[in-house]
Amino acid sequence: MASVHQSQPDAVGPSTPTLIAGPVAAIGTTIDFVVTGEQAQAYKPDYRLFLHVHTALALSVAETIHVGMSVFTDMKVCNELGIGSV
Repeated sequence: MASVHQSQPDAVGPSTPTLIAGPVAAIGTTIDFVVTGEQAQAYKPDYRLFLHVHTALALSVAETIHVGMSVFTDMKVCNELGIGSV
């Protein structure tokens, strides 16, 4: 989940810090904020993961857009929660 506003932090959310380290390094830019499923105690497609990220960033769903790959674990949940997604 990345913030729409440039001044807001980016967030990414796979399951554990160990799993996220490689993808974050491959992006080639600084990630300001990382939320994992482990930290949220919820994993896709659990709504609690998505809601935890918004709470942690103090942002509403209207202020964010989720970039995902799975219709089931990403887009379906975003649609049901009103989170913009691509």
